[in-house]
Amino acid sequence: HYEAPEEEQNFATLLEFLNVMEVREDDEEYQNPVDIMFEKLGERQPNHFAVRQYRLYKLAAGDVCSK
Repeated sequence: HYEAPEEEQNFATLLEFLNVMEVREDDEEYQNPVDIMFEKLGERQPNHFAVRQYRLYKLAAGDVCSK
């Protein structure tokens, strides 16, 4: 899991996450590094605020892609 130290809790780190969030439309099972990070955090802390928000994001992304 990865929970950023305070000095990495910034916009630059968010942009790094966005840059590695690859999606493969031909492989629905593919997990990018950010997916894996949140999966591991969710195993440890399923009700963590960030995990809950990421799950909502993933659901919304699926809704948008399916239209």
